[in-house]
Amino acid sequence: MPRMNGLDMIAELQRTGVKIPILMLTTEGEPSLIKRAREAGASGQRLAQSSASAGASPSGPDSSSVSARTSVPRR
Repeated sequence: MPRMNGLDMIAELQRTGVKIPILMLTTEGEPSLIKRAREAGASGQRLAQSSASAGASPSGPDSSSVSARTSVPRR
């Protein structure tokens, strides 16, 4: 993201009172990052392959974006 990272975005959503489930999609499986995101307000996380390792074309959705869409719980 151009102006902030994912953790900053979660904090900003929480600060402004936005009440939506937040799914953290990351290519890093570092437990401390996942813990910080959960503490910031993320509802869950999904470990995804990067575009390069998924073999995706630059013009189409990679497996990460497809996984993210199917992992968000419906309410």
